[in-house]
Amino acid sequence: MPMIEVRHLLLIKTITEIGNLTKAAQKLCLTQPALSHQLQDIEDKLNTPLFIRTKRQMIPTPAGERMLQSARTVLDEIRLLELDIGKLIHGETGSLRIGTTCLLSYQWLPGVMKRFQVLFPKVSVELLTPPDYFQALRDRQLNLIITSIKDEKQDIHYVPLFRDEILVIMPPREPISIKPFLEIQDLADLTLLVSRDTVKGDLYEYYLAPAGIRVAKVIKAEHPQAVIELVKSGFGVSLLPRWSVASYLKSGEIHGRSLTKKGMYMTWEAASLSAAEPSAFQQEFINLIIDRRVADN
Repeated sequence: MPMIEVRHLLLIKTITEIGNLTKAAQKLCLTQPALSHQLQDIEDKLNTPLFIRTKRQMIPTPAGERMLQSARTVLDEIRLLELDIGKLIHGETGSLRIGTTCLLSYQWLPGVMKRFQVLFPKVSVELLTPPDYFQALRDRQLNLIITSIKDEKQDIHYVPLFRDEILVIMPPREPISIKPFLEIQDLADLTLLVSRDTVKGDLYEYYLAPAGIRVAKVIKAEHPQAVIELVKSGFGVSLLPRWSVASYLKSGEIHGRSLTKKGMYMTWEAASLSAAEPSAFQQEFINLIIDRRVADN
């Protein structure tokens, strides 16, 4: 029996990219003890450690780096093989109609679409913005919705894509920016900038209103990008997902702070109609989103 199996390669790749055993176990649908046991098993077989274990991160050793290099090559080749076989069985033509409840998703969606079109050049991809995304899904006008919203009805199937932190974003000169994190009460006397296009009902309604916080003033903008520009200009603060403002945080144009010491998080999911059998290329589009977010993190 060979010492190294495909499952070992996937394990090494996932732990390295995520850097945390608990989160890696969740992605692999394993318990943390089971993941630790599998890792120990392959390390015992190879008679060498593959990771340096710290309190915060799993750091690959030289042997781990070498195994990761092969893991990426082998797993990519296996995926391409599966796709090629799928194309032979199911064909590679068709259309994929996508909607997203957050227009800021357009910052990273084109990159996913570009990779998808390389794999499926004969599949057309459309980005649509219907008035009611879930009704459009039920009417078969959409195949997929990228959303953080849960529809009340039970006819929708959800696939988790990534978990993201909600940040309070503010201009650099905002006095509360000196704090390492904010409590919800810190926002009570501030002007809050919101966009109905960010997420349904605004993050304000999800995080501040239930806590009984009423901000001094609310300014609404038609587009979430306008909210970012207004924050940069000093009109107020806003609540936005970390990924949507990553480039602005890096450049220092705005500052971002966690809400509470533990932070507040939301999960983005791919929603599709339960009764509709997903195509092979639709599933691959979802995989590409997940792979991108893991790499970004």
